[in-house]
Amino acid sequence: MALFGDLFGGGYQDAAKAQEQALNTAYATATPFYGQARGNITDYGAKALEPYTKLSDIAGAGTTALGGLLGLGPGGASDIQRTLQNLPGYQFTLGQGEQAVDRGAAARSGGNIFSGNTLAAEQAYAQGLANQYYGNYVSQLRPYLDLASTAAGGVSGVNTGIGGNLANINLNQGQLGYNTEVGIGNAQAAAATAAQNAQNSFINGLVQAGGKILGGYLGAKG
Repeated sequence: MALFGDLFGGGYQDAAKAQEQALNTAYATATPFYGQARGNITDYGAKALEPYTKLSDIAGAGTTALGGLLGLGPGGASDIQRTLQNLPGYQFTLGQGEQAVDRGAAARSGGNIFSGNTLAAEQAYAQGLANQYYGNYVSQLRPYLDLASTAAGGVSGVNTGIGGNLANINLNQGQLGYNTEVGIGNAQAAAATAAQNAQNSFINGLVQAGGKILGGYLGAKG
């Protein structure tokens, strides 16, 4: 039987090996292109993220300042006053206003500016100025919340696109690998089946020929 297998299986096995080699070559040829596609997706994704990253940094600075102005920073309520005092123009405006209060008090009292009324007027002015600056600064910082949301949405969208594209590349390469293995298996199975069928046909032919010869011989003897 081994002789028949070698006799009839050799050609089919050669054909199967040729098909297997072709499938493996196709997969090996395609593989670098999948790698290049992954690299391109990652590189272009990084470039797409750059403006959103910069936007996120700007928005982060604005929202941090707004948080401090609302007392949400690590310093709590003390951050509010400190933030206001560091606003551009606040100290200058406060100083100019207090000087105006002092001059008015001096004019009314003959030069005495250290009265309780003067101190109360200065405190009232400082409080009013702080409230004004506070409201204006909150209004100026509020758009940073929208900016932060836009940046987060952009980053999320880019990352989702990168992930989806990479998933598709991996899925396609996985499908190609699966098809390659199935093709190799089918080629080997087809070769084995064809060799077995050829062997069976040959043996059946020998049996039929032997039967005819035997039948003819017995007929002649009779």
